[in-house]
Amino acid sequence: MDEEGRWYSDCADSGGPSGSTLMQVADNEAEPDLSDQVLACPNCRQQVEQLQWLQNRLRACLYRATCPSSDELADFCQGLLGFHERSTIVHHITVCPHCAAEVLLLQQTDESLGVSVRGPNRSVSVRPSR
Repeated sequence: MDEEGRWYSDCADSGGPSGSTLMQVADNEAEPDLSDQVLACPNCRQQVEQLQWLQNRLRACLYRATCPSSDELADFCQGLLGFHERSTIVHHITVCPHCAAEVLLLQQTDESLGVSVRGPNRSVSVRPSR
């Protein structure tokens, strides 16, 4: 990227689109006409594909990086955690739809299998994300 925020390109359009434009196209946030224009250039299309690849790799590496493990969520559902750990997970599932859905699934699985779990975590209300 050069000092004006433009990716190095052999694009015929006066130096090529800016880095932010390429990101908008990569994220499917650009207007359709702009996306079509950027993707018509083979070099720009390659840069967009590289950005999408990089975003996918980052997403795969960072997906749920700050979430409790599945084992910790299972222990939470079974009432096996101490107060601090329980409080941390209660807070987390109020802001993380992935973990909230996993806790809900664990609770439903316990109920469908007839597992009777007594403990403080049965009172936690988990709503599935929509």
